[in-house]
Amino acid sequence: MRIVFFVHCFFPDHFYGTETYTLELAKNYAAWGHDVTVVSAIFQGEPATENLLSHFEYEGIKVICLDKNKVPHTRIKETYYQPEMREILKSLLTELRPDVVHVTHLINHTSVLLEATSALGIPTYATFTDFFGFCLNNKLEAADGALCAGPSRSRSNCVACYIKEAARSKGGRNADLQAHFLSYLRDTLFDPERAASAGQAGVLIALAWFLTKSPLQPVGFSDAPQNQLRNDLGQFAERAELGSTSSFQNLLYWARFLGFATVVGGAESRRAFPDPSRAISAVLGRVLPDNNWVDMDVFLTRLAAIYPVLEGGSVREEVEANRTVPPANDGSLSVASSLALQRLADRGSISLDVVADAKARILDFGRSTKRVSRVRRGTAA
Repeated sequence: MRIVFFVHCFFPDHFYGTETYTLELAKNYAAWGHDVTVVSAIFQGEPATENLLSHFEYEGIKVICLDKNKVPHTRIKETYYQPEMREILKSLLTELRPDVVHVTHLINHTSVLLEATSALGIPTYATFTDFFGFCLNNKLEAADGALCAGPSRSRSNCVACYIKEAARSKGGRNADLQAHFLSYLRDTLFDPERAASAGQAGVLIALAWFLTKSPLQPVGFSDAPQNQLRNDLGQFAERAELGSTSSFQNLLYWARFLGFATVVGGAESRRAFPDPSRAISAVLGRVLPDNNWVDMDVFLTRLAAIYPVLEGGSVREEVEANRTVPPANDGSLSVASSLALQRLADRGSISLDVVADAKARILDFGRSTKRVSRVRRGTAA
């Protein structure tokens, strides 16, 4: 029987678990008298070969190596599904004429390989050694280190894993990528229509609800949000899509990355509280383009146009309208927003002022309040 194994990389340059597993399978099948070939690949960016396909033997096993530098992917999707590989793989399979194909990893070949074997009528089976194809880190490990149940409907938990990895990198290209990704998220996620079309509307609702909570009472990462959500929002709570502790943890990672939360403590005592100061600071140049004083209401309206989860924003107003206990209608801001603005003022990023007889909004600090009628950029902005 002619058996062809497909693996993402192979000896002698790559020698970890999947490669070892594939080698041992191939050697055992060969020992039983079968004609065995391993089809591997050179990762894009590794030293290239002269030709697209190179042939050699390793420990008596025939190996064909496909150089992905010759067929590079140009976007993330193509690492999973690359149509340009289809004819290459069909031509190779036609030449090898296997009776059966055994896949041990799809990276580099991508899922187009399965289409190619199906089109040629070749029986194909797979032994997957990790979770490539539906897990960002291939380990099915959630952002908090726990076992992941798989991608959520909105895939927001997958982004949480990306955020965690990005947060580990400081400076250089990773920092540039993180800044670009953050800017893209702000432009995309906070557009309610685009968020809804991407299945992320629940994230906005959950974030708007989280920002109504007081930072004076931090929430634990292990706290189940369902009861608190139901108490606050009644049946509307379902729209937040926080049906489990893990989904709540994903929200907190999102909120921290986007600049709307602060997370403190270690693994056993990790807690989070709403803090939009970094998010507001990131857009001060857009809402306060010069050093002129701006009425507080105008400032808040400009902020809400960028972040609809803040006071006056469309998502925030929808959440507020569905609260079981309506918020006070006295012009006061939430404690989270109030502390954030005062924090920015303390840093010199903005200046806050109150003018006699002018309309003012109330900053609520929990134990005290402060009237503010206008705002302008500070010298440290």
